[in-house]
Amino acid sequence: MHMALTRFFLLLVENLMTGTSNAQPSDVPGQQLDVGTLPNEALEAIYKQVVVELDTLSKTLPLIQGAINERIAAIEAIKKFQSIKPDDEVLVPLTLSSYVKGNVPDTSKVMVILGGGYTAEMSVPDAIEFENSRLQTRRAELSKVKNAMAIHNQTRAQIEDEVERRRVSSTAQKQ
Repeated sequence: MHMALTRFFLLLVENLMTGTSNAQPSDVPGQQLDVGTLPNEALEAIYKQVVVELDTLSKTLPLIQGAINERIAAIEAIKKFQSIKPDDEVLVPLTLSSYVKGNVPDTSKVMVILGGGYTAEMSVPDAIEFENSRLQTRRAELSKVKNAMAIHNQTRAQIEDEVERRRVSSTAQKQ
């Protein structure tokens, strides 16, 4: 049965990578997880694994949300940039606390960070489209992580319920 849970998690990871994000333990044909049949040691090991994975997933949420906020800010900044007239005076950041005055000779193009240390010059509409695409990707990632967390929380709750059932049963048998 431990193999069933392993197959389920492999299916979950595969589904997250391919975009199918609503996997359930019953999605593994003939391999539905029945925590009631697992030995205590396996149940404990699976529980620990689920808790660790939940912790990892929960730590990714603020990172993804931060990336979403950055994309939104980039789109807003590019849109505001459109209202600047050529040769308007602007402040250019040198550091987080230092600026210099400058002039914008051309407001039809912006430099966009692609990642990995690369930038590209794009027209304003293309830059907005590019940032919107990145925003949608981050939102999809956030949704996938939330779905994975829901599945992990469900698995954790099932294991906790089974452990409690066994504890109560053991206590009743001793009396």
